[in-house]
Amino acid sequence: MVNIPGRSKGCLTCRRRKVKCDEGKPTCQRCERGGHDCQGYPHPLRVVFDRSCPDVPPKSQSEGSASKVEEPTANEDGMLAVNRSTSRSTSRRPSTELLAVSRSGSRRPSAESVGSVQEDLITRSLLKEPDLSPFRDEIYSSFLVKNLLVHVDIGRGAILSACEKRSPMTDDSVQALAMAFYGRIHRQDEICQQGAVWYGKALRKLSRAVTDPNLVFSTSIVLSTATLAMYEFVTSTQTAAWIQHAGGVGRLIEARGPWLHQSPEELRLFESVRLIIAARSLNNGTRCFLEQPDWTSIPWALAPHQKSSSNSLVDIFCTLPGLIEDQKHLKIARIASFATSALSTDLKASKVSSFAIPPSATDFALAPRSPQDYQSLVTALHEQLFKQLRVLQEWKESWDEANPSAVSSLDHASFASSSYKLPSELFGSALDFPDLLRAKEYTLYNTILFSLLSILFETKYGWLSPSATSGDVPSLLPTVYVSQEQSFKIPDDLALQRCQAAVDICRAVPYHLLFEKHGCGGAYLLMFPLIIAQQHFTPPWTEMPTSEALWIKGVLRHIADGWGLGSMYSAED
Repeated sequence: MVNIPGRSKGCLTCRRRKVKCDEGKPTCQRCERGGHDCQGYPHPLRVVFDRSCPDVPPKSQSEGSASKVEEPTANEDGMLAVNRSTSRSTSRRPSTELLAVSRSGSRRPSAESVGSVQEDLITRSLLKEPDLSPFRDEIYSSFLVKNLLVHVDIGRGAILSACEKRSPMTDDSVQALAMAFYGRIHRQDEICQQGAVWYGKALRKLSRAVTDPNLVFSTSIVLSTATLAMYEFVTSTQTAAWIQHAGGVGRLIEARGPWLHQSPEELRLFESVRLIIAARSLNNGTRCFLEQPDWTSIPWALAPHQKSSSNSLVDIFCTLPGLIEDQKHLKIARIASFATSALSTDLKASKVSSFAIPPSATDFALAPRSPQDYQSLVTALHEQLFKQLRVLQEWKESWDEANPSAVSSLDHASFASSSYKLPSELFGSALDFPDLLRAKEYTLYNTILFSLLSILFETKYGWLSPSATSGDVPSLLPTVYVSQEQSFKIPDDLALQRCQAAVDICRAVPYHLLFEKHGCGGAYLLMFPLIIAQQHFTPPWTEMPTSEALWIKGVLRHIADGWGLGSMYSAED
């Protein structure tokens, strides 16, 4: 109770919600007015030890007199002993308990007798399993916050705030994520199934809310959709599941416009979901609206100094989907050009089938045919690539100046508590960081650098180069693998940068997988960079998957099976 020391006497629901209870019986009025299920009041077991009671042996009773209470008799120590026994609950507690009253108080019991009574009462309480059902929701939510959200939502706290301060819109989605995450980690299928039920409730509530003009632009809808995307990432065996929800987040944010994300709460929300939106666009190979200047400036217009180094790095990341889309158009144009000249239909079909997103007939119809048009496309793409490489280099120089000791090399043995070992024969030493935020920034930097150089290699030195001929197209092999056999050779310094970026992502694995420091947050932040780095060690960049590629595949499967994240990798062959 307020301003009165001691344990609150409120109902279990009010105590869990940390609000004052009116202590109404049988249920409190506060719960009824708020529409909450009042779970009643606790009935604590109070145990009082009478230290004046000696060890009095029970008196025997004849059969059939179990319910009879005998008159007290005096023992040799001047104590009154009453022998009580009942026929009920004989399997749950001793059949005889002693009730003793002191006459003189001049004699004290032996320590052995007091210990016997205490031991018997403690044993009884331990045999009864406590009922934790009123607190299960808190257990699941606390586990989610402590072991994932507090680490994933670094420096922002928007999704974390949604979990701690629930609203009717986000309650079901957070509950679904919390139960799915807890069930996956502890391999409790029943809890995962209960989470799926909450997921269904959240989807139905969300589908109704998006049709309500008063709710469609609310932050709670965006948070609920982002939470469901995380749920799919934890539980689904198909990448398309979380991609679909990430697309929903992007459409909601775009519909709101950049001006609606300037308040502190909404700015935190916007910062929390930008990577999800950009990753979805990158996966689909389509341009992301977040690359537009308004989206990289207006949300921070009221407080430009609040735009962190991480957010500036995410600005560069948001340009990658557009560059991938431009590269796709070059591929279509190249194949269309060769197809109209000398390339056979079968070869054309084999090239199209190699695309992650096959081009349509319209794509081919709009593809430039003349060498001049193709050269213009390549030149425009290279200008954008070199621009982003310069911006990325400036960011790295500024970051190094602000964090002079942020990255250090350590022997892999220094990460003995990490859940996955780094093979020194493949990657050398491991990388250490002062905190998870610096590790995230450094790993994302290498992911962006690797991606930009990959596009540059293929369009400037590979088969998309204007100087390439139709004979170079069938191999589809970038020049890293065939550099000694083709005339399109990548400069050694650029090839080394790309390789080092992939290797440094792998060297950061032991630090990210320190569960006692980062919970599952480090593993969550590591998965996307690892998937990108894996490309360097697999065809077409190598003749066949290397030992590094197999190791990365093992890390992803380990995270899926042991950390409850990325279920799509646990079932991977």
